[in-house]
Amino acid sequence: MRVFTLSISLLLLVAALHATQDLSFGIADIKYDGTTLKILELGEGTRSMFAGFDTLHGEGAMWSNIWNFLSIKKPIFFVDEDLNTPAKRRAISYATLIKHGGVACTSLDQLANHPAFIRPNSSNTSSLVIIRHDPADAPEIKKFHLKFPNTIICNAAISSFVNSKKLTDELFTGALRAFRPWAITLPKNEVAKHVDHILASCNAKQFVIKPVAGSKGEGVLFVPRRQLATTLRSITAPHQRRPITRSTNEAQWLNDTETELLIESCESSKPIDVGGELYDATLRVVYGFVNSTATILGCYWKLPSKPLDAQCTLEEKKLSHITQGTQCAAPVSNSDAQAIAAILLPILTDLYEKMLKKELEQ
Repeated sequence: MRVFTLSISLLLLVAALHATQDLSFGIADIKYDGTTLKILELGEGTRSMFAGFDTLHGEGAMWSNIWNFLSIKKPIFFVDEDLNTPAKRRAISYATLIKHGGVACTSLDQLANHPAFIRPNSSNTSSLVIIRHDPADAPEIKKFHLKFPNTIICNAAISSFVNSKKLTDELFTGALRAFRPWAITLPKNEVAKHVDHILASCNAKQFVIKPVAGSKGEGVLFVPRRQLATTLRSITAPHQRRPITRSTNEAQWLNDTETELLIESCESSKPIDVGGELYDATLRVVYGFVNSTATILGCYWKLPSKPLDAQCTLEEKKLSHITQGTQCAAPVSNSDAQAIAAILLPILTDLYEKMLKKELEQ
């Protein structure tokens, strides 16, 4: 596994964040054509069960990799309100967590009173806490960290950036812009007057419209160039004037409370052969950062529900789709994995440095 070392300036930034160790792990969804790559989204690793990877390598395989990666820092405490079902415990490789001396709790309150957590913190020894960074929980997490300042909150440096498509896009400045699709973030109430500018600025045959705070593909629309204006009007018009929606994803815009949306050029990967059929798959890369080192923990192709030659909608050919009992993932060849790592690791390093700088400024 290739490891990329960060710059001295980044190490100083990590120190400035008053952490004895800064740990983060996340995901990058990518279109890779065999030569170049475009990063579609960054995401927080704790929000994924990696069902696609597990269909290839066994249940809990990716989370086992994650626990092995994080085990350099002990003790580990994992907080998840849904830990009581055997299926969930298998999905997060609970046995591997316990093997590394980890402890699982269902809430921060339970963690704060857990003897295994209290002992190291009372002796001024730092603990690592892994928790999902939902915006609604931010005040509780902040209060918890103030009470236990020696605790390292995993993903604290990256969470706000990778959980917002707008903030993710804004990280790609200068030379990094070449590794993003063409993209623009606009207020919903102004999109109509920007359509001509979008079409003049980008010659893409299809566009992707995304909620800035969406996840799991919810609300993502794939739109032919000629339908961009019509689709934008249909999802931003007042509800009482809204036409009948064409798909579940379009209907989800009814409940989107954000004031902005993101429009991107629609990118493609090289065709991936699965069972004799070709797919425009999306590459998911899982990566981790520990102080000065970036590591790729695993990668796999996420498949859309339909192959390229199917008579179906763009969404069915483009949007990766996890469905139990179906072929939803494909392995990445060793040659592709090595080529992707060579391109991606320096990019992730630059992005991480930007996140740390911005976090420090806030």
